Amino acid sequence: MNILRFIDDLPRHGALNMALDNALAFYTGKQNSLVVLRLYSWIKPTLSCGFHQKVEKRVDFESCQRYGVDVVRRPTGGRELLHNGDLSFSVSSQLRDVDFRVGEIFFNVCHVITQSLKELGIKVLIKSGKKKGRSNRLMPCLASPSQYEILCNGKKIVPMAQRIFQHSVLVHGSIPLSDSKIPVARLLRVSDTEWLQRQIDESSTSLNRILNKDVDIRKLKMHLWQNFQNIYGGTIKNQPFSEGEVTEAKTMARRWECRMLEKAP
Repeated sequence: MNILRFIDDLPRHGALNMALDNALAFYTGKQNSLVVLRLYSWIKPTLSCGFHQKVEKRVDFESCQRYGVDVVRRPTGGRELLHNGDLSFSVSSQLRDVDFRVGEIFFNVCHVITQSLKELGIKVLIKSGKKKGRSNRLMPCLASPSQYEILCNGKKIVPMAQRIFQHSVLVHGSIPLSDSKIPVARLLRVSDTEWLQRQIDESSTSLNRILNKDVDIRKLKMHLWQNFQNIYGGTIKNQPFSEGEVTEAKTMARRWECRMLEKAP
């Protein structure tokens, strides 16, 4: 039987958010049957980049500075994602031999999210993603197809990424509550920002836009809690971060910051 930990966290700076998720991944790798769901938000707009991305070649740091956007690197893969008016989540658990069955880890998280959205009255489905040609490599996370996608009316609604460590697995995701007024394309080093922004706008959406009203965040979190327990099974405990956990993560936060390189005089 699984032991489930639920963390409804405070808004934090981007680098600390990533340090906390990375710490959870390593902690759960040492704990038998422990699965952790963390819900969180961001103190200021933040562009998160995939672990293996060449950030200095993809991100326009001067533009990010003008828009007041921080830049961080995620412990997970994927591409750029702007966090501005979203509810982010991470699920971390110990990696067991049984979890190597194709898509099982990712699908469990997908089912938690899709069932929770359906209970809010949002029609969503999980679909196998397909490549859309050479222009796909230019797309940020929310607009690019992935192996499995959560869609609503043909639009990608919950971008997700995962990383498998030696003893654990970490899944990241973002539920867009409202539409960001910051144009993501202008934060990137691309030749045609107008074209890219149109692609982003046409292929993504938000809960507020779908519902035509402000989503009830408390209800959303309640559904996530309940479906986390239903799908993973076991005893669930609402356990915020301890002061010690946060203090330790702060010592590692700088690792996840991305800054513009100083130009030579």
